[in-house]
Amino acid sequence: MSFSRETFATVTSATVTSLAPGILGVIGLTTTTTVALSVAGLVAAGALVSFGAYKGVEIARKQSEFQ
Repeated sequence: MSFSRETFATVTSATVTSLAPGILGVIGLTTTTTVALSVAGLVAAGALVSFGAYKGVEIARKQSEFQ
């Protein structure tokens, strides 16, 4: 069985710092969690939003022609 490791371009969207769990949190140590979104996902979401806006404008224009 073989596994391939692929690297994707990501964008950091949030970094959250909180107390570490257990005894480490009691003595004041913290842990940091980073949320990363893939660039491809952001591009796809932007394309869907843009297409939706385009179709909305197209429908609004057609409706205004009939009135």
